Amino acid sequence: MFWITLDHGIITKCNWKSNKEPYNDVLRLQYQDPKTLLFDAVLQGNTVKVKQLVSSGIDKNTVIHSPVKWEGATILGTAAYEGHFEIVRFLVELGTSVNFIDPCMGRNSLHWACMGNQYKIAKFLIENGAAVNHTDKDLVTPLIQASLCQNLDLVRLLIHHGADANLVDRLQCSPLHYACMYRNPSLVEVIIKSGCVLNNHSSLAKGTPLSNIVINMDMQHCSLLLNAGYNLRGDSWFEQSKKCHDDHRVKTLIDYQKTIKSLKNLCRINVRRQLLKGVKIEQTINSLEIPNNLKYFLNMEEV
Repeated sequence: MFWITLDHGIITKCNWKSNKEPYNDVLRLQYQDPKTLLFDAVLQGNTVKVKQLVSSGIDKNTVIHSPVKWEGATILGTAAYEGHFEIVRFLVELGTSVNFIDPCMGRNSLHWACMGNQYKIAKFLIENGAAVNHTDKDLVTPLIQASLCQNLDLVRLLIHHGADANLVDRLQCSPLHYACMYRNPSLVEVIIKSGCVLNNHSSLAKGTPLSNIVINMDMQHCSLLLNAGYNLRGDSWFEQSKKCHDDHRVKTLIDYQKTIKSLKNLCRINVRRQLLKGVKIEQTINSLEIPNNLKYFLNMEEV
């Protein structure tokens, strides 16, 4: 084995075993690069070193490209993903933009925090202005990312701060699609109650949220989904499955579709649809001057 090196403009071969100097020179130059040193300091959670390097003049919004570990992550995004809160706080207080977008995937710092399951950091970033509905190049929002990670606390946090549960990514998946796909009942319930009852077909798993819930034998949340206003008529999986009358689950759905809905339930569906012109549906309902039992009903606390 040999090492290719450039000697006075001429490409030469050096024996790997007898001469490791070219390789060592590359490593030495790499670790002398301030951006590489900063990247390593962030990864290691070395707050003192990060402060020293940033104070030396390195741009606080620097994007670092590392072919080994990362590709195009910002300093803040890296710290957010790794869970180094003190570094994140230092950078934000220094004036680093929480909404600076990395050029590779178009993610902001909140995306990275959600990818790393970092609740405390995500909360801090939101409180400092992070855009909760920013979409990356794959149209993934922080809420979709948190749903992919099945992080219930992060999902609740994002919804509370105005995350739109009805946005879909490039695969046409909403947070509800992923929650149903991963068989996470608690996540399914929170997302449905936040107002997401999308029935579009995605390119993953069985296609629609309903199909995944039914196949997973979760008829309790199937009922919740239907009572929240899910449109059976527009569900491609259901339309195809109606031919299979021997499946008792499909038969139950057919019977539900034929049943005349109560005025009470129809009113709830329509009120929630009107409120879904915005976000924060639970906070909006709770702010209405109506009896508490009606608030519970509209918030799907009773089905």
